[in-house]
Amino acid sequence: MLKNNTILSHESKVHGKINFPYAVYYSRIPLLLKNYPLHWHEEFEIICVMDGKLSVQVNSEKYECSQGDLVLIPPGAVHQIQQSGSETCLYFNILFKFSLLEPDEESYMYKKYFLPLLNENGIEHYITENSELGNELLPVVNHLIVDREKNYINQELVIKAKLFILIEKLQGAIKNDFPNVKDSSSISRLKPLIRKIDENYGEDISIADAADICAMSETYFMKFFKKMTGMTFVEYLKNVRLEKALMMLKSSPMSVSQIAEQCGFHNFSYFIRSFKTHFGVTPKQIRK
Repeated sequence: MLKNNTILSHESKVHGKINFPYAVYYSRIPLLLKNYPLHWHEEFEIICVMDGKLSVQVNSEKYECSQGDLVLIPPGAVHQIQQSGSETCLYFNILFKFSLLEPDEESYMYKKYFLPLLNENGIEHYITENSELGNELLPVVNHLIVDREKNYINQELVIKAKLFILIEKLQGAIKNDFPNVKDSSSISRLKPLIRKIDENYGEDISIADAADICAMSETYFMKFFKKMTGMTFVEYLKNVRLEKALMMLKSSPMSVSQIAEQCGFHNFSYFIRSFKTHFGVTPKQIRK
């Protein structure tokens, strides 16, 4: 069965188990949602495209990925996953915390092998299937994918062994100029705003408010946001609200009009039109 978990801004979901933070997800896009908005989490994530094409943004860089390609996302890196044109895509997400393999952040091993992978701009994010590094990583990634259905009980050592091999292979993704100073235009500057929207999406958030949260002038903020995300702030806010509304329609007993209001749509007709344009179905069709 395909898993389609909505990912929000600062993702607090536990991937795997608290005492074994590791998970593999099989996903499809679009499955109603065409876009998983900007978010970040504490796990290292590997996206492996199995079929079709996928658009992935990591920090300010955007990648058009095809079958066999990998995307490496360090902990804390802001990223989003989008449908590429009209393409359907099947892909896997592998997520794990470094603490699963090396809990002591002051250890020699952590500083040598794990710390370089934490730098948001210190590694190559996009690895193509036929590249030298892709040929190194794919067999290990495929092993983790194939074994995803196995019960983790009594398999923890096997999984950790494969993850250690993966960490060794990932050293090839570290940029030669590491450590480097992060680009001052990093999309990470938007983190306070992304969190604000996730926690208060139903409130009126003006461009002036958004610019103030990011400590920018309105003019600079509008250009910066469009450059970093590929859409205007107004478009982004509307998309987040629509995706929140979709989840509430699936899980909440509230009426459609109540959900629209709670998600910041004070004009009900506008909400219905926007919802159908975004998802291709009406809110009532979601509940059938």
